[in-house]
Amino acid sequence: MKYLEKGLEVLKLIENHGFEAYIIGGSVRDHLLGNVTHDVDICTNASIEDLSKIFNNITLNGSKYLSVTVTYDNFDFEITHFRRDVSYVNHRHPIVEEVSDIYE
Repeated sequence: MKYLEKGLEVLKLIENHGFEAYIIGGSVRDHLLGNVTHDVDICTNASIEDLSKIFNNITLNGSKYLSVTVTYDNFDFEITHFRRDVSYVNHRHPIVEEVSDIYE
């Protein structure tokens, strides 16, 4: 099964637990261009603790980035809480702050 289809399943699981979730990043671009997607990133208002209750196989990517990797049906998905990049260290590592919705 394709990454995007599995990503939609992950998105629906998050939504079924009462949270917002959106597919973001390169997979959206790939879909619009008709290209095969090889990864799917998701952002949500679910906290890392909430995601731990929804998914069994979760890896912390560093709480300071508000991000985890969820392995679902042998596919890995990076899921990040809604956040704003405040600044960057070495032009690469973001300093982030949690925000309440996708528009921020």
